[in-house]
Amino acid sequence: MGMRGLFVGINTYSERPLKGCVNDVTAVRELLKTQHGVADDQLRLVADTAATRQAIIENLRWLAEPLNDGQPEVRIFHYAGHGLLQPDENGDEPDGADECLAPIDYTSAGVLTDDHLAELYQGFLGTTRLILLMDCCHSGTISKDPFADIRYRTLTPANEVYAEIRAKKAAYQQNQVASVSQQLRDLQPRTSDPAEIAKFAGELIGSLQKQRFGQRPQHENLVLLAACKAEQVAADANFGGTYHGAMSFFLNTILSTQPQISYAALGEQLRTSLYANKFQQIPQLECPNDLLNQAFLA
Repeated sequence: MGMRGLFVGINTYSERPLKGCVNDVTAVRELLKTQHGVADDQLRLVADTAATRQAIIENLRWLAEPLNDGQPEVRIFHYAGHGLLQPDENGDEPDGADECLAPIDYTSAGVLTDDHLAELYQGFLGTTRLILLMDCCHSGTISKDPFADIRYRTLTPANEVYAEIRAKKAAYQQNQVASVSQQLRDLQPRTSDPAEIAKFAGELIGSLQKQRFGQRPQHENLVLLAACKAEQVAADANFGGTYHGAMSFFLNTILSTQPQISYAALGEQLRTSLYANKFQQIPQLECPNDLLNQAFLA
């Protein structure tokens, strides 16, 4: 199999430093290397001060390069670090916010928005399976937790940024109501066929879905496993004396004993593991329906 992976972990932020991110990507990288026999030079680890915005972009371009070995192409991008929201730049987000990754130099070089990530993903071959493992927060404020020594992987925007996000959300909703109303008026004289109406409804719902970290709805070869819902925070916690992100810790635990687990089963086991251990985050699996029962990395 033509497998290649990029593993980005950042602990040493100047603001809100974390503890488990480098452990996360190191552990998952080692697991995939052991289970699938991938060469070291095809599994790049980019950590802390090396994880600049430009370095992440360049390594994503490297990740997209075909191996030309005649085997099915599989690519993995595992990110563990801070996530944050910024006001939507182009009016395509239902909640008015772009989800962003925070490189180590985000204060000077800027963040990586989901729109920019989507552009980078366009460089992957159409037949390449791209698997995104995103262990970071998307939004929300730090909240109290029953466990000690837990940090959250979010850089909380200032109140004025949230105000702009709310305004963008309201504008998006107004525009969509107008657009949907016009499309329904256009459809009415063309057909009364229930099948055609159902198809139109499905396409319309898909076009209104939230786009997360560059994930485009119904992309035929892209799988996203996110640590939490868009409005939630993701935990960075102490597991028996070693720090990890909760999602990455349980992901590694599950894959260690079930390397051929399906995406659907993996998503469900992540959810139940986090719930059983009282982590207040709900992991998200987004992929086309025909991939749900396929084995991880198959």
